[in-house]
Amino acid sequence: MKPEVKKETKKPSKKQVTVKMRVNIWTVIFGILLTLFFLPSVFSLLGIGTTDLKVDLSTALTDLKDEKIEKVSIEKNNLILTYKDKTTKLASKEEGQSFTDLLVASEIDPNKLQFTVVDQTFAKAMAEVISIVLPIILLGGLFFYMMKSQTRGAQDIFSFGKSKAKIFAKGKQDTTFADVAGVDEAKKELVEVVDFLKNPDKYKKIGARTPKGVLLFGPSGVGKTMLAKAVAGEANVPFFSMAGSEFMEMLVGIGASVTGDTPILIKERDGVCLISIGEFVDKFYSKNSEGLMKVKGVETLGLKPEVNKFWGSRSNVRPVFGGSKWQGVDSVYRHKVKEIYEINFLGGKIKTTADHSVFVREYGGIRAKETKDLRPGDVLVNLPMNTRAWNSKLNITEHFIKKHEFPIESPQILLDFWQDNPDEIKSYEYAMANQGTMAQYAIAEEIGVSQATVGNWQSGKHLPQSISKKAIKLSFPDTVKVTPELMKLFGYYTAEGRGTKSLEFTFGSDEIELVKDVAKLMNEVFGLKDPKIVYTDTNSIRIIYYSAHLGRFFTKHCGNGSHNKHLPNFIWSLSGEYFLQYLKGYWEGDGYRTKEGKLSMTSVSHQLIKELTWLCSMHGIKVGVKHEFQKEGRSILHGKPLPETESWTLIIGKTSDPFSEGEKVGHFKRAIIKSVNKKKYDGFVYDLCGVENEAFFGGESPTLLHNSRVRDLFAQAKAQAPSIIFIDEIDAIGRQRGRSGLVGGHDEREQTLNQILVEMDGFTPNESVIVLAATNRGDLLDPALLRPGRFDRRVTLDMPDKEGRQAILTIHSKGKTFGKSINWARIADRTVGFSGADLENMLNEAAIGAARLNKPEIDMTDIEESATKVKLGPAKKRLQSAEDKKITAYHEAGHAIVTHFTKGMDPVHRISIVARGMSLGHTLIPPVADRTHDTKTRLLDQITAMLGGRAAEQFVFHEMTSGASNDIANATRVARAMVIEWGMSSLGPVNFGPDTSSGEFGQTDWYQENAASPAMQEKIDNEVRHIMENGLKEAEKLVKKYKSKLDLVAEELLVKETVDKDQFEKIVGKKINGEGMGILKEVTSQKS
Repeated sequence: MKPEVKKETKKPSKKQVTVKMRVNIWTVIFGILLTLFFLPSVFSLLGIGTTDLKVDLSTALTDLKDEKIEKVSIEKNNLILTYKDKTTKLASKEEGQSFTDLLVASEIDPNKLQFTVVDQTFAKAMAEVISIVLPIILLGGLFFYMMKSQTRGAQDIFSFGKSKAKIFAKGKQDTTFADVAGVDEAKKELVEVVDFLKNPDKYKKIGARTPKGVLLFGPSGVGKTMLAKAVAGEANVPFFSMAGSEFMEMLVGIGASVTGDTPILIKERDGVCLISIGEFVDKFYSKNSEGLMKVKGVETLGLKPEVNKFWGSRSNVRPVFGGSKWQGVDSVYRHKVKEIYEINFLGGKIKTTADHSVFVREYGGIRAKETKDLRPGDVLVNLPMNTRAWNSKLNITEHFIKKHEFPIESPQILLDFWQDNPDEIKSYEYAMANQGTMAQYAIAEEIGVSQATVGNWQSGKHLPQSISKKAIKLSFPDTVKVTPELMKLFGYYTAEGRGTKSLEFTFGSDEIELVKDVAKLMNEVFGLKDPKIVYTDTNSIRIIYYSAHLGRFFTKHCGNGSHNKHLPNFIWSLSGEYFLQYLKGYWEGDGYRTKEGKLSMTSVSHQLIKELTWLCSMHGIKVGVKHEFQKEGRSILHGKPLPETESWTLIIGKTSDPFSEGEKVGHFKRAIIKSVNKKKYDGFVYDLCGVENEAFFGGESPTLLHNSRVRDLFAQAKAQAPSIIFIDEIDAIGRQRGRSGLVGGHDEREQTLNQILVEMDGFTPNESVIVLAATNRGDLLDPALLRPGRFDRRVTLDMPDKEGRQAILTIHSKGKTFGKSINWARIADRTVGFSGADLENMLNEAAIGAARLNKPEIDMTDIEESATKVKLGPAKKRLQSAEDKKITAYHEAGHAIVTHFTKGMDPVHRISIVARGMSLGHTLIPPVADRTHDTKTRLLDQITAMLGGRAAEQFVFHEMTSGASNDIANATRVARAMVIEWGMSSLGPVNFGPDTSSGEFGQTDWYQENAASPAMQEKIDNEVRHIMENGLKEAEKLVKKYKSKLDLVAEELLVKETVDKDQFEKIVGKKINGEGMGILKEVTSQKS
């Protein structure tokens, strides 16, 4: 039963206006500080406290000589001149110059002039102190104000993503159940949810499993969103709200990704490596799978944020680039696309999807910009970044280089020299323990080595490396400490070293100093003296250390062979001193200085050049890379012809040279976009997700990219539990997977749905987070969403009944002025089929209409007009011919007459020939009462009423018009349903429609086409035609019988255009059965 509702028909009481002022003391203090800070500037602009004019010194002396000046005040180097006409002017003298000397030099007697020297030492000192302290206080107040005004964890000025949840902190959501009307049954079901959020321990104590998700299902406008807010308001918990489409963007970035060949810097437990994003991400997926995958223990090079304290119209602060820092990666993501964009900029190129963002520099900060919106001339954000600022004290522009923040002192790192293999030692021990008890071939098969190896071990001829090292003549340590000397050796080795069976360095015959340096460093680091020096016939010198262990040590950390050289993976965490020693060793061994003063280093290892590019950039050294192909046939002195060679040259400009002794200005070219081109593509694209500040570096040189945001909403909700997450229009992302129609492609909805399910499954009983979702298309939802443990509670909201509509009208009438003629019960009767949103819109339109006409109050005429406007649209003043207008008038009069004199129909409420929307006119027949069932008699009466317009046209004009098309279509639909679905014909209670099975929300779970034979189909058509023809005959009888009243109604319409119920009944009389069965269709209209 529905709860009793007190009926209110009288005019709501006049609005009592209560003014509530919330004064925030911190806002007041902040405003005072801000005023004090800017007051001197304002006074200066307005001329308050300043002199009228500034004159040069010669003019001032001339005026003194001419006795135009009454007195002079001297403040340090400023002369404040008070003229006899009371004007004040300012002149300045040279630093240290005596005013008396100036007067004497200008032949002015100082004794005849009134002047005073003002001692401002204390005032100046105080002014300087205030100028320093006041901004600090102001900024401190600003910081505290921002902290107080921001919701905990809800605002992040460095969140560059477009999609964000609307967040209401605890106590900030003031909507309650009292603000939501017409959904009493739904509110009762949600009381338990509120109680759980308020008292979770009560449910946990008894072992009850509280719902993780609640699905609000119902047509548009019935109050689903308001009800969700009311739950949060009643429970007094934080409320996180986001639309389904925004949720999809937040979770997967709408497929925003870069191509797989984009280099990224990854830090894992075993070290740091520069790797292509495709190679890194692919290892988390099977062959053709795609979507979002969680990762652990992964970091990448991300954004180090700063703010510039820029005062703008939208924000108090603005994010600026502060360099780079290591940031955690939450997930990786890949999917397939058909096209990409190639961004060509000064210094490289990036290939990405249209929706992926890159960061661009703007005045005062940086911002993320989608690739499809980039234009030539935009400047990308990359490492290193040159910024500049004006130094007012020195009157110069200073340049600053933003880069990665490396430690000032490198951590102590010890490298394992011998690289012992524990498995090899275990195998050796197994072979020796079973000597004489097992055959050698059996031992070899068991431990995975050759029989000869087992034999050598057992005979003592050879030993495993870990054991045989003791017998080595050269005494090497177990560990080697990383020092600047070792790093320079690694640099020499990377340039000119080889580690096959021994350690060997090769230099030119004219590089004797380098040979000596290598020998010296090897002695300092390893204690090795007197290497073998070999002079070759190709003008080169080889330094050889005959130790395979030493060769393997260098090979492990720097690679072997020209094409396979790379940086030591621990170098990414070392200070600048260590890196520069490595770079110096590499440059001296394999580079030169050009005529222009640039450093040039060439390698056939693309990986090495990429790593050097990144590491130089991270240390603030701007580099360029030149890619070249050398033709085959070239030869070195006495050497064989060389094959075609591909090489990369690293170039460091003169202004960035870290080894030059002169002052480095630090000027270098910016990453200006030259072109953005769309290209076809068929393959996977990739992204890193969940990186803090939504940014990571990628590309041939480190360029700041925008990453996808994942779990942000869920993480915030968990952090503030108990809390509510509300996803509006969840059908946008929660549709049944596999039915999207995107055959063979990728559907971001599926990835988002998967992530929602993962997050909901991850809720623990102690987290007290409930997900509320709303939809008006429950038939589209994936069954996985409705399983227990997910959205296991469903709450259905329907259109409000009469009592509900009255309650909704009461809520939305607050704050509006209504006349005494308002009858709320009548309005509730008039608005059958209106949702809560429709009713709110109706009252608002009524208020607007009354205000437009300068009425002091809203009356019933305003509400009637607004109700019609809400359902049919605004009136259109179409120019119609007299004939068209007459046809429309008789058509609508025909509907009204047939409806009025048909016993089973409700009273006519309104008739109009004013065009609205696509209709030329309408006849409004709202039901007297809400109902859910239809009888055969009622349906036949409806058909008769629908055909009243056609009957009137034929009887009066002896013609059929196209204006009845909508009536005929609606009537035919009802007649066909009576025959095919409802069994209301002579064919009997048989369903001739398709065989279907529907789910909980009306979704079609199973469907089979109609199998009726052609003969049966003909009988069905005949039955439908029979119903339609009988309805038209009944309508024609009534039109003919009441022809005189039909003429009067049509004439009234032609004069007034709109006739209401009272005017209509004055013409035709009161309806005998006023409580008739009624018509389901509210409006019968003519189509234009």
